[in-house]
Amino acid sequence: MGTYQYIAYDAKGRRRKGLVEATSREAAIARLKREGFFPEEVVALTQKQEKKGRRILSLFWRRVRDTDRADMFFQLATLVSSGVSLTQALGIVAEQMENRALKRCLSVVRDRVLEGKRFSEALKDFQDMVGVEYVGMVEIAEKTGRLGEILFKIAEREEKKGTFNQKVAAALAYPAFVLVAGIFVVTFLLAYVIPRIQRIFASFHRDLPTVTKLLIYVSEVVRSYLPLMLIAAVVFLFLYRLLLVKVESVRRFQDDVLLKVKLYRKILIFRFVSALSFQIESGIPLVDAIKNSLSVINNVVFADEVMRVVDWIETGGALDKGFEESGLFEPIFIASIAVGQRSGELGRFLKRLAQYYEKRLGYYIDTFVSLVEPAAVLVLGSIVGFIVMAIMIPIFNINQLVR
Repeated sequence: MGTYQYIAYDAKGRRRKGLVEATSREAAIARLKREGFFPEEVVALTQKQEKKGRRILSLFWRRVRDTDRADMFFQLATLVSSGVSLTQALGIVAEQMENRALKRCLSVVRDRVLEGKRFSEALKDFQDMVGVEYVGMVEIAEKTGRLGEILFKIAEREEKKGTFNQKVAAALAYPAFVLVAGIFVVTFLLAYVIPRIQRIFASFHRDLPTVTKLLIYVSEVVRSYLPLMLIAAVVFLFLYRLLLVKVESVRRFQDDVLLKVKLYRKILIFRFVSALSFQIESGIPLVDAIKNSLSVINNVVFADEVMRVVDWIETGGALDKGFEESGLFEPIFIASIAVGQRSGELGRFLKRLAQYYEKRLGYYIDTFVSLVEPAAVLVLGSIVGFIVMAIMIPIFNINQLVR
């Protein structure tokens, strides 16, 4: 598989440039034609250029939402279950997908299936996009002849993931809006309104109250250094993101601090348990299911602890003892694992546990929103109130003297 740079024209005659993956130049041209382009130039990239091109493509590939994946798997499941061949189904869904990343993914996967590769094998190069945990499930489905059924289950799970993530995003949206609006309003008052009122105060020729002096001082600092503060904030965020990628100790410190936040830790555990139960019920071996479930966890400390559990299991240790030693999981999780193993129904117990965590998280999120909303309004109101008070006190004092 290579990467090719192309110049082509679309159906409206517009000139397009881009990158495409294919097994050969001829395959790249054929793929472009299937997508409705008329190639003018298709050139294979060198190895160095190809690595750069893959990085560029990966920027687009990461922009895949849970709902996009749910739509893709649901359409594939519907077509395959209706008797449409896999290659035809891949082609039909690729044409209908609005998400460019998934459209390219399905086109390449279809080409590889036509070349004789298994569907699961073709998906492996795109597992970061379609989900690491799903590749093994597709492989088992191919062996058991349950591809349509498994694809429907994957689509249902992705839809549930999307609903949960939307709920979390909605819970954070209002506090974030209040914070941004508050910063904007306060900055506007300090940088624009206060300097004009200051000139009025200067005409009084009287000593100002301490709170007013403090407000004027803050206003002067903001006016003098606002551009510098904005630049410093952008540079800090950039350097911090860079350190997270380049310096492992910084990433581990951040993830360790985050794990101490109860709500965050419960969200991680819910995602892990949900992914684990789904795979075990679908027939994935326990160790592989645990490793695959880490793909939904973006926390290196949590992942390292779970990998220690995997090492413990592979050396013959009991699963519940391994999770208990990690110190990350609650007693109800350990008890569910122990009972599930003894009864031979680990997947069913984990599924119930995932449902329990989902309900508890719904309660925690609702409680969080109910507390943060008034707190955010109170903080913003207090800041604005302080500014108004600092402005009104000298005006009120002057009025008293006039009377």
